[in-house]
Amino acid sequence: MNKNITIVIADDHPILLKGLKDQLEYLGYSVLKALPNGGLAYDAIQELKPDLAILDIQMPEMTGIQVATEAKKRGMQTAFILLSFYQEPEIVEQAKALGVEGYVTKEDTAAELKNCIRVVLEGGTYFSDRIKQKQEADNTDPVQLLLNKLSPSEYKILRLIAQGNSNQDIAQLLFVSERTVEKHRSNMIAKLELPKQTHALSNWTLNHKDKILGFKL
Repeated sequence: MNKNITIVIADDHPILLKGLKDQLEYLGYSVLKALPNGGLAYDAIQELKPDLAILDIQMPEMTGIQVATEAKKRGMQTAFILLSFYQEPEIVEQAKALGVEGYVTKEDTAAELKNCIRVVLEGGTYFSDRIKQKQEADNTDPVQLLLNKLSPSEYKILRLIAQGNSNQDIAQLLFVSERTVEKHRSNMIAKLELPKQTHALSNWTLNHKDKILGFKL
């Protein structure tokens, strides 16, 4: 029975965390802890040894991947499902290489998460259909292939450039220095295989604005 399955969950967004907890309890699972960061999640997993941990990827103190990495290094038997908005191929491949049992996006339905949990608890692995579809689409679109190379931070800056923001605007919006923005721009020029010319990144961004604003990691 589901109530015999113990789960620890973690997400730094309180509303999403409560929604996940309510959903799992509705399905009959025993949620031992619902935590706001990766550090607390790791401690709880180490102490409580749940059957399953469902973790957001981007969290304070430790990311979901870092928690899973440390747990697996120590031989913990807890299975891991990562839950995230990010579908970036590098992150997905990192999760697969680590041996994470499941990966579901926050845009997936409750039914998909339910299926993921079922498969993982039966000893299988489950990566959502949305991720598979995105990978198939990205493999055929040259602009998407380039965008896939960007980190979440770089993509966030690229979106702001596409929306017409200056370096100064971006620095203020992201609470970083203009020098940091410039460094990210330089990295993006290299990853997007652009010439090192003035306005090369801005011009490319303008030409592909619709795809950039519609792209999801």
